[in-house]
Amino acid sequence: MVRKIFFLSLFSLALVILPLSAEAYYYDTPSSGVNYVHVTSCQQVGEHIRISRNNGPSYMLTSTIRDAGHGLRDYTLNCVGSTQYRVEWTNVIQPSDTILPNVSISSPQMTYTSGTVFGVAVTASDNVGVARIDLYRDGMFVDSILNQSQLNYSQLASYSNVTSTHTFYARVYDAAGNTRQSNSITIYITPSAATILNIGMTDSQYVPRNIVVKAGTTIVWTNNGSLHHTVTADAGTFTSGILLPGQTYSRTFNTVGTYPYYCVFHGAPAGVGMSGTVTVIY
Repeated sequence: MVRKIFFLSLFSLALVILPLSAEAYYYDTPSSGVNYVHVTSCQQVGEHIRISRNNGPSYMLTSTIRDAGHGLRDYTLNCVGSTQYRVEWTNVIQPSDTILPNVSISSPQMTYTSGTVFGVAVTASDNVGVARIDLYRDGMFVDSILNQSQLNYSQLASYSNVTSTHTFYARVYDAAGNTRQSNSITIYITPSAATILNIGMTDSQYVPRNIVVKAGTTIVWTNNGSLHHTVTADAGTFTSGILLPGQTYSRTFNTVGTYPYYCVFHGAPAGVGMSGTVTVIY
């Protein structure tokens, strides 16, 4: 009988200890608290305090909301003696940022001439701060900037014989992930004024043999000799066919590069015999 009672007593004690042990390991962050700090001196200055430590110089501690390494807290400081102060704090829950940033896009002008530089400017703002601006041209990403409120972008308008367009828009993000897309603007690129240059052909050479032109230039070859000639690119990208005396051939060069050519009757590729080059620059 005694053994049975002893066994029940141990079992009952275990039931008491077990929940107490489990409770001892339960942890939660308090929402407020009070601490007391010993210092060399403490002087109350309104709602703030001036203290010194280890007989060093004095400095001010302020009662305010700040993050001192424990998250955002509202601190209240009071001297409770000449060498001790009381810190009372309460956790401050930061409200989530749901305000969308603002963004706009503009260009100094809407129409540019091919061969000139055009640009767009993006301006953004946010109640907390702009994290990123992305720029898109014709639906494709072209540029980005971090932690800045303005993005400036420019490019050279390609040479073309017809009017072309580019549509730009921007998207801005803030640190909370809120985002907004700007309005779209369309830039028009118009052809530059046509430039026409002439190259003559004698019976044995092109005059001038080598020429440098701007992109968009049209060159007209005229057979001024008495023989048949051609204007044939070394790379095979263009040819005039046979030009009888007095006939002409024209070609517009829009792409930067060097274009060697020759006459199939009186020359050969790589500058042999009756040959020439057109060098195209911006």
